[in-house]
This record gives sequence, structure tokens and C-alpha cells, in this order.
Amino acid sequence: MANLPSERVSPAPPFLKVGVDYCGPFMVANSNRRAAPRKYFLAIFVCLVTKAVHLECVGDLTSEAFIAAFKRFIARRVVDGAEQNEVEFRFIPPRSPNFGGLWEAAVKSFKAHFKRTIGTRILQHDEMQTAVTQIEAILNSRPLTPISSDPMDFEALTPGHFLIQRPLTAVPEPDLSHQSTNRLSTWQKAQDFVQQMWKKWSQQYLSDLHCRTKWTRRRNNIFIGTMVVLREDNLPPLKWKLGRVVEVHAGTDGNIRVVTVKTKDGLYRRAISKICILPIRDNEAESTSEEC
Repeated sequence: MANLPSERVSPAPPFLKVGVDYCGPFMVANSNRRAAPRKYFLAIFVCLVTKAVHLECVGDLTSEAFIAAFKRFIARRVVDGAEQNEVEFRFIPPRSPNFGGLWEAAVKSFKAHFKRTIGTRILQHDEMQTAVTQIEAILNSRPLTPISSDPMDFEALTPGHFLIQRPLTAVPEPDLSHQSTNRLSTWQKAQDFVQQMWKKWSQQYLSDLHCRTKWTRRRNNIFIGTMVVLREDNLPPLKWKLGRVVEVHAGTDGNIRVVTVKTKDGLYRRAISKICILPIRDNEAESTSEEC
């Protein structure tokens, strides 16, 4: 495997260097009820430095549609660079998606959970726009690394910090999972869809952080002060249960299988199968654990 390109490891403002790919098609209802649903595509822009995500709906696969989506992206993210006409396109080799692994992973994550959640439903245009924008915030809320090594600091750095200098938030909405879909309004259907997407994606994201090889291979124990994410059910969108290990509980064989985690809300005693260590250098240096 080759080294990472210089764009991935050189500091730069958010979205100054991006990768872009298409995802879809998705069926969206036409404004004319008599007309058949039309295909919609999604342009996924991924910042090569901060891993922040920007989503734009695209009506078709023409060059004009992409340029329009690209202009909307520039107007909302990188106006200075656009004014100076410093846009440079670089293309990966044909049929070589491994050259764009960063944005291919974003496409895979979005498409898999989007289609799994929406199923055969056909969204209205407004529903699609609302859902895509909220999903963008969800993807940019994922924790990447602790902000500091202070054991009393429970904040994690997210892509949203690079965009607005603080964590992204969402308007509280009631849980609609127990209500029948045909009894929901258009707005409630969009919110129900976003909530389902959040539950599926957040569980998958935490599963990716959680190393499954620990059940068959011996791993070094968790150290006090390690920042972890608690695997909690029924958390609202954009909410992550972050904390630091303050106490470890070893078994008779000396291996740690239970820890006490301190969060903003108090102390929690959890099995190590219910916590995920953030994939960061500080934690790896403390626990010297092998990569997953």
C-alpha cells in the first residue's frame, strides 16, 4: 500500500482540498402527481484533511448538473478559493476506486444505510432535501479524538468543530419509531427517516471502532484516563456518550473486562464490550493496543 497523498497529511482549512463522488440513484416524487417519480443523485464532498462531509442533491448525471452542485458547494464552503479561481481538478484512474478510498467509504456508508432505511419509499423533494441536510450533520458529528489529555475533559473533536468551531447540535424531536408511518405528516416522515438513519449508522460506526479480534486474541488492558464512547441505545441524533475510564476491574486471570467510566452525567460501570476506544494516538500510546 502506498503512502497517503500529501493532501491528506498537510494542514489546510476545511474543504480546501476535497474528494467528490456520486451516490444513487434515489427515487424522488415529482411535483406533478401524475408524473412518474424522477431519479435523484447525491454528490458527496469529503474534506481530505478534516474528513468533514458535504452533501448536495443533483438532478441528473450531466456536466451542467454537477457544475450547479459544485457552485452551491463553493458558495457555502470555500468562497475565498472560488473568488481567486484556484479550483484544480485531479482525476483518479478509471475503474480504480481504491485510489479514492476516503470518499468511497463515505459513499458506501451513506448508500448502505440510506437504502436500508428508506426501503421502497419514495420521498418528496422537500423530504429529500431535509433528510440529506440532517444526515450531513449526523455524519459531521462523529467523534474523532479527544480535544485534550485532561482527564476531566469529556469533549471529543469532531468534523463539525472545523466547520463551526463547536459541536453540531440538532433540534429535539419526539421518538416516532413506535408510530405507524401512514399516520405521520410529511414533516414527521422526514424526521422518522432521519432517526432511523441515525440509529443504524451510529451503531455501525461504533461497531467499526470496536475491535472484534479481542475475543480470539490477547490484548493489552485498558488504562485509566482512556477516552471511550459508551454504546448506549436510544440516543437522539448527534448525541454521543463520551467519557474517560476512571477505574478498571480485573478478573482472576488479570485481564480487565469491566471498567468504570466517568461522563458529564456521572459514573457508569460497563463491560468492555459496551465501550469503544476512540482510534487516537494518545489512547494507543497509553494502552499500546494493536490496531483493529
